[in-house]
Amino acid sequence: EYRPSKHKGQWRDAERVIFFGPLARSIIVPILVGADSYLFPSRKGHHYTRYSYQRAIKDACARAGVTPWTSHQLRHRCGTEIRLALGYDHAQAVLGHAGKSVTDRYSWMETAGKLAKEAMEKMG
Repeated sequence: EYRPSKHKGQWRDAERVIFFGPLARSIIVPILVGADSYLFPSRKGHHYTRYSYQRAIKDACARAGVTPWTSHQLRHRCGTEIRLALGYDHAQAVLGHAGKSVTDRYSWMETAGKLAKEAMEKMG
């Protein structure tokens, strides 16, 4: 588990805990053992800011010739996949949302699209 020192809910004295599953741990732990740096250091050896991280993704997309995407899109996708596989409460917990309305905004449109497609496939 990871407890960030700064996060957007800290003003409410809310603790943020991010849990890692077995696959993520199997990848991350060997990198971190004995490491004195960041898991994803920038080219200069420091940590990424949210702006430099987005810039690095955008630059990598340009080099690869693919449509640019954002890290926030990954978060939305993760929330949607968790909601579809495990249910609403699990998605809300993983995303760290205090209210269900925020989780709705993250995953409703994509979830609704999949459900609509599934319904029409079954109904003909």
